[in-house]
Amino acid sequence: MDFKELVGSRRTIRSFLPEPIAKDDIKEIIRTATSACNSGNKQNWRFIIIQNETVKNKLAQIVREKAAWLIDEVGKVKTTDKPSYTPQEFFLEAPIVIGVVATSKYWTKPDLLMLDLGYSEKDVADLRCRSDLQTIGAVIQLILLAAWEKGLGGCWMTGPLFARKELEKLFGLKAEESLAALIPIGKPVVIPAGTGRKPVEEVISFL
Repeated sequence: MDFKELVGSRRTIRSFLPEPIAKDDIKEIIRTATSACNSGNKQNWRFIIIQNETVKNKLAQIVREKAAWLIDEVGKVKTTDKPSYTPQEFFLEAPIVIGVVATSKYWTKPDLLMLDLGYSEKDVADLRCRSDLQTIGAVIQLILLAAWEKGLGGCWMTGPLFARKELEKLFGLKAEESLAALIPIGKPVVIPAGTGRKPVEEVISFL
């Protein structure tokens, strides 16, 4: 399919057939995705391919337990209308889950000048709209498109990252690394209909 068809036909998939994905296909998807634009050509990414069922179940357990803890803590300060929340666990159906890791931050010369002036790292990151995470967003989009071209679907998940620190420990991340997203990948059970997009006239302006 051509590029516009590939982009326009892609769907977010949350239900997967239990068919394995060949290691060569996984490598090709990642190889394609790492052609993405990235800050300073630092390529500050790496990818954890989670296919072991025990690890996937531990991932789900960590998220489940952190959610229960959050609800209990909120219940201590909110005495009425105690909240409820059940984390989504559809990723357990997928033959693989890709953990996308940001390996480092990238500071440009203007960033370094602001840091020298006493700006905090958070202030600089806010002003720059987190260029390191923009890099990660670019590579994730290409992962989803490269998978779709192979007849595989995925879902860009950041919801479980409220348990990010615990998941980083599970995956053995280094201190300077951050888990940025989880992407379950597999053959779709069904391909949902498109949700439509806003007309281009609503989202474009010319100066």
